[in-house]
Amino acid sequence: MIVANIPTAIVNEIEILLPEQQTRKCRRLAEYTLGLMVKDGKKSINAINGLYMDTCDQSNLNRAVNSMLWNPNTLNIRRIKRYTVNKRGGIVIIDDTLQEKWGKHMEGFGSLYDTSSKRYIMGHNFVTSLYVNGNEEVPLFAQLYLKEDDAKLLGRSFHSKIEIACWVLKASCTVLKPSFMVVDSWYFADELIKTADSLGIIWVADAKSNRIVYEEGKEFSLLEYSRQIPITEYREFPRKTESDEDKLYRYATCRILQMKGIGLVKVLFLRSSLTDLEEGKVKFTVTKDVTLPIEKIIEIRDTRWKIEEMHRACKQSLGFGEYHVRNMNGTTRHLSLVFLAYTLLKVLLARPIKGLLLGIANTIGEACQRIRELVLEGFARWVIKTYNREKSVDRVMSELKGIFTD
Repeated sequence: MIVANIPTAIVNEIEILLPEQQTRKCRRLAEYTLGLMVKDGKKSINAINGLYMDTCDQSNLNRAVNSMLWNPNTLNIRRIKRYTVNKRGGIVIIDDTLQEKWGKHMEGFGSLYDTSSKRYIMGHNFVTSLYVNGNEEVPLFAQLYLKEDDAKLLGRSFHSKIEIACWVLKASCTVLKPSFMVVDSWYFADELIKTADSLGIIWVADAKSNRIVYEEGKEFSLLEYSRQIPITEYREFPRKTESDEDKLYRYATCRILQMKGIGLVKVLFLRSSLTDLEEGKVKFTVTKDVTLPIEKIIEIRDTRWKIEEMHRACKQSLGFGEYHVRNMNGTTRHLSLVFLAYTLLKVLLARPIKGLLLGIANTIGEACQRIRELVLEGFARWVIKTYNREKSVDRVMSELKGIFTD
């Protein structure tokens, strides 16, 4: 892939998002963002720099991306504000994702347990968030989690993943007014739900089976309580999720109970079978809003797969893990540009930006392919403009080979 010209729309958008930066630096950041979209394979700074016909030393691109003169959280806030059409209502989804890396000199690098593969990996752990409102899906923030010992070693303040999640929720509410927050059982923590309560956000959270509830003065774990619910209470509900596992849990019922440390809650009981009462065949989702209909709780819960979809798209198509820097500040800057690329593509799938229109594409991967086609079209136009018809085909090919091999 050879890039003759960066689409003007991408450069203009970065100039709007970072108006205090010099035009040259905005162009470099546009080069990097476009490179994340169109580069096949490895998306290192050197590989992206090599895409461009008017390329210079990769150190220029490296300095622009890792410069301390622009703040990734400022970019994120401005991006969210600019590209979110419906800022009221909607759902904030908070989760974390692991990125396997090798590089013992990278800040925050360490051994982490991967629940999906049931093994320890070496890499980084990021707390991420996504805003969903109807057809809109806008990434919010990605913050690197440091273990307490690593934070102390680096002379940084330690923040737990729950504390980071609280910051994400508060920062999101400076721009958005979400109605709901949805999290898995790991993030069902007092500090986070109290933060949501203070912001007027209705939380919906999965709960572990050993959570304690009370009914008529009796104490039960959620699993124990589920065993006394008559099977006839359960109804079948269609699941609007891409998670194959969640699709199995289609039988549901609700109870209003007192939960230890929280108070009155509504508990959603989800079953994959109406005959097997063993642990693992029932899931629990909790909300403080006892007025929410069972259908609404299921609908909100089922949006959580969208953040997994975002993780997958960013890793497979946009180089989420293709950072090669020792300093965690550089990692954060890289991720803010990955989220910018993702947001631009999501917007372009719905509407044109300054004349740039993708056409038919349904996924981030297809959108990247469409951008590659537009870049190739731009290169073809450059060839036609540069090489007039008086030159022979052999002469044109000879000169093009010179460009590709230089």
